[in-house]
Amino acid sequence: MKRTEVSYTFFRNTKVLLIAAITVGLLQIIGFVIYKGQFELLSRTFTDASLFLRRFVVDRILVDAVSVLILFSLTSWLGKFIAPRYPDSRRDWVKFNFRYLFLVLISLGLFVPLAIVLRHYWRNGLSLEAARLVSNFRHFGRVYLQSAIPLILVGHVAFNINLLFKRSNARSQSGKKEMDRRQPDHLEVINENGNTLIQLTEIYWIERKLRTCWVRTKEKSYRVRKTLKELEEIMLPSGFIRINRSAIVNRNYIHNYSYWEYDKFILRMEDEENTEFIVSRERMKHIKDKLSTGSTEQKQT
Repeated sequence: MKRTEVSYTFFRNTKVLLIAAITVGLLQIIGFVIYKGQFELLSRTFTDASLFLRRFVVDRILVDAVSVLILFSLTSWLGKFIAPRYPDSRRDWVKFNFRYLFLVLISLGLFVPLAIVLRHYWRNGLSLEAARLVSNFRHFGRVYLQSAIPLILVGHVAFNINLLFKRSNARSQSGKKEMDRRQPDHLEVINENGNTLIQLTEIYWIERKLRTCWVRTKEKSYRVRKTLKELEEIMLPSGFIRINRSAIVNRNYIHNYSYWEYDKFILRMEDEENTEFIVSRERMKHIKDKLSTGSTEQKQT
């Protein structure tokens, strides 16, 4: 089976970026507290509003958001060279993660100089002290290592979540296509002389009347032994829509719809009588979604 290409739109999601930035900032503070042994600083950070704003929100989250932004931008740009298709084996998975490690380390090399400059400006009241700024660059290696663990952890978690989601979506799409291939294109109905098969594309709608389901085509109506629930499972994957408790219609034969009264709509079909069905507002939203989806699929085809 051909492997599906991996998309990296996940890394351009604002919510993902925000969660990653907060996580990296939190890990940075925890790592600093453990390294320095200043555990009381952690409790003071989360109990003092001013300290929380200065040391956590601005000094960590906003600055570390830059590191996440750099990493995620590089991932979206170069991701296809790291993992062009989702891995089929554990060996591929490990190989892709090692490749991604180099991308994280490169992004850190771009981020650390920016972090030093940004934190220098913030900690010195937005003023530039060239001598002190230059001296801060002597700590480049320490800042690099201090930032490496949180960004490696968060980056690889995001990278693997993306691979898992893509693999799951690929399997789901593959299963859907397999179901579509197995989907019948005929329906067995009853006429005057016995049973016969009619093509699904010939069916305008199916309606239940007095516990009996009737199939309407252009020429005539047929009785069918199946329940409306059983017919729904057969017909919905083939372009039919359940419009109310007693009817399923072929979306290709819907003529128009209009508001009626009491939060209800009238749905008209493309038969000679322009047969009408009453549809609730909630059902109408579902029908509109299906009709718009159908139009998009036809254009793509």
